[in-house]
Amino acid sequence: GRLAVSPALEFDMVCSDIESFKSLNDRYGESNCDMLLSELAGRECDIMPGLVAAGRIGADMFACCHWYQYQQNQ
Repeated sequence: GRLAVSPALEFDMVCSDIESFKSLNDRYGESNCDMLLSELAGRECDIMPGLVAAGRIGADMFACCHWYQYQQNQ
């Protein structure tokens, strides 16, 4: 993957807690919740371009890595 190829590059990590996601998954099914996660990832990409990787890190916790973008105040 891209992270393994360029370990010296810096990334920002955004962690999100989707409250009661497991119960949504149980109620509406895995495929519907996968579509929900894809939609949320798309919206995050719109807000913070440069998404490198995204994944679940707990039952209701998700993390996204973005290319580090330093903006100096002028």
